[in-house]
Amino acid sequence: EELKRHGTADLMELLIKQSREKTFLTWMQEHPEEIIKLLGSLYGISGIHYILANERDHLPNQIIDAIIAIVPHKKEYIMTAAQQLEQRGEQRGIQKGRQEGRQEGMQKGRQEGMYTKTLDIARNMLSKGLAVNLIRELAGLSEEELRKLQEEPN
Repeated sequence: EELKRHGTADLMELLIKQSREKTFLTWMQEHPEEIIKLLGSLYGISGIHYILANERDHLPNQIIDAIIAIVPHKKEYIMTAAQQLEQRGEQRGIQKGRQEGRQEGMQKGRQEGMYTKTLDIARNMLSKGLAVNLIRELAGLSEEELRKLQEEPN
């Protein structure tokens, strides 16, 4: 409830919190209104990317199907987000795959993409004036990582 009062950053904060507590599939089924709100916000594609990159217990197609079941009229939008994430992972994977093997490289590419997205979300939360301790807790970043983000030129 507290996170819902944080304005435009509330959706991404909820997603970050959710990634630490339980699977997204269960949460989405219990809170379809949050998915509807997410897809209507400027964080729509980023939110889908975050969910797909951080879901631990279910396959991406299960997550995509669940989102589509909640908002069937956004199917094309959802599929575009999923394809973008897959392409990003494949691109990084292909580059690293030459050295480490395709499967290992794709995994590292996904991890780098997730980290980059986490940093982007943390930057956004900092720009919204959220408390550094809250951002560190929600994003799972170290004090050093957050200090570096704060020192970046705007």
